[in-house]
Amino acid sequence: MLSELVHPLEQWLTDTAGKIPLEPFVILGSTIEEIIAPIPSPLVMTIAGSIALEQSRPLVSLLLISFLGMLGKLFGAWVLYAAADKLEDVLVPRFGKFFGITHQQIEELGKRFTGGWKDDLLLAFIRSLPVMPSAPVSIACGAIKMNLRTFLIGTALGTFVRNLFYLYLGYAGLSQSKQLLDGVSSIENIIQILMVLAVGLLIIWAYWRRGKS
Repeated sequence: MLSELVHPLEQWLTDTAGKIPLEPFVILGSTIEEIIAPIPSPLVMTIAGSIALEQSRPLVSLLLISFLGMLGKLFGAWVLYAAADKLEDVLVPRFGKFFGITHQQIEELGKRFTGGWKDDLLLAFIRSLPVMPSAPVSIACGAIKMNLRTFLIGTALGTFVRNLFYLYLGYAGLSQSKQLLDGVSSIENIIQILMVLAVGLLIIWAYWRRGKS
């Protein structure tokens, strides 16, 4: 069912890539890809890499394309961060008591990320992993109110590196990389499912613990 909804959007992005200049496609596509989590993360950047190859752009041009894609991803990530922040403010005070979770506890968790360079690098490392789903990370950071500076810097650095990885795969030949890309997308989907299950189990455990107290 989900694939039936996402596939037309993937096809639209693929078609759009051939109709508009590469630079605006990368910004637009990266933003959409970040906000709509089921879209495979490799899609936009690998398409962009293959287009760069077709247009005989030098390898160094991937740096600029990666930067533009990072800007699109950064905006999309900030939208998810802000939405999760607002939802936490509304949902937790109303429903958190049923699970033994308070607004203050969540904010205390976010305060553990003080905004230092170690936090920046940790988030950047997580963001740079090709198999790590991006949208759930943005939502989690917003929900715990992670330091916004750390969120933006870590997201920017990690996404830039991740974009370069996918761009090079597309530049090296998308058809040759298809099996690898399918594997990366499958692992990413599995991690997303595991993250959702982990949140579900955490809620069940918190509710059970509340009943015992």
